[in-house]
Amino acid sequence: MKTVCFIGSLLLAAAGYAAHVAENYETAKSLVGEDGYVIFAYAKDWDKRSRQVCERLLADEKVQRAAGQAVLMRQPVPDLYSEKRHEVEKERFGELVIPDAPSYPALIFLSPTGRHYATLSGEMMSRADSDEISSAIRDILGKLHLQENLLRQAQKLQGLECARTLGQAASIPGIKPQADWKELIERIKQCDPKDETGYARALIPPFELSLQIGDLERNPDAGWKKALEKAQLMIDDPVYTIPQRQAIYAACIGILHRHAGVGGSQKLCDFAKKMQALDPDSYLGQTADSIVREWAVRFNLSEGWHPGIFSTDHDPLRVDPPIPITEAGTYKVTLTYTRGRHAAHILAVSLYDGVKLVAEDRHDGSTGEVHRDNVYTLTVKSPVRDPQLFIQFDQSHDSDPSGYSDSYGKITITH
Repeated sequence: MKTVCFIGSLLLAAAGYAAHVAENYETAKSLVGEDGYVIFAYAKDWDKRSRQVCERLLADEKVQRAAGQAVLMRQPVPDLYSEKRHEVEKERFGELVIPDAPSYPALIFLSPTGRHYATLSGEMMSRADSDEISSAIRDILGKLHLQENLLRQAQKLQGLECARTLGQAASIPGIKPQADWKELIERIKQCDPKDETGYARALIPPFELSLQIGDLERNPDAGWKKALEKAQLMIDDPVYTIPQRQAIYAACIGILHRHAGVGGSQKLCDFAKKMQALDPDSYLGQTADSIVREWAVRFNLSEGWHPGIFSTDHDPLRVDPPIPITEAGTYKVTLTYTRGRHAAHILAVSLYDGVKLVAEDRHDGSTGEVHRDNVYTLTVKSPVRDPQLFIQFDQSHDSDPSGYSDSYGKITITH
């Protein structure tokens, strides 16, 4: 890619090409070449530096030469959208549709046909270094021409080679594909019905993948556990890109938060760390730490139980160590409701030494405004080196329609 851009810049320099600056669409349309349009967008009246940056870059000879045969245009962006803004933009840009940028100042790249294929904004534009901006412009234009060349090649190919070339054209980092993703994937599937190239999967937008996992979660014939299983298969598939895998991890984290309670906390933390490791600087990478802080559920003796611990599948929930059961003897585990709109319903209390079950009391008990059989007896026959206490709740009959159970209580262990 760097070679393509470098050669392209040499040819432009040798030919003496420099971009044109146009104030309106009619002029721009008559001047536009194969490099399309570069829109210098800045905040109108609400960020003076934004305008200063764009004006300086627009007048910079290095920037103009980097833009090759592109037509350069200004776009002052008001802080609020209005009909007047629409009329002004229509008069200035004619048939061109200029999308909003994530931040201003920004460079918005349109192909000769007016297709938006790239935006340059953020820290680089804030630094406003003309050498850096010029290099980025050459890189983006080089990618545009590479994409166009690949699409021309694809028209002459069939089968897997056509699918692979289309996929490569759509996967160039930093610029958008020429077609809607559904249309593009359909074209690739026609050439590669078994998805041997993997592009029919790799081109699915990350958010769309998370929606697919959510559909499985809501499907009564699949459920949240099946959704997690499907998501894990997708994560393990090397075809999926880093943004796609991050979105899959995010979907899994949401599922665990909604359904798994304390039993899913460790997995939730693992998923958050893996999501972060894929790209720490991305939005999802940056949110991973706060997700762990806010959503990792703890269940311990000092705090007792609370609504966050309950699991929709009623699996036994591990109480965080330390557990004060180390010697042989008889122990009473008492669960006592303290507040909330719902009682707590208990199925069993179990004690393990590591992974070995050493004592268990299984019976239906409840504790709320009225207590019933809420004391569980554990008979421990020998010392326990690694005590692990599990409590199994069943809140399916005492919760909101959404499954939320508003119950708080304390746990006491007597010997």
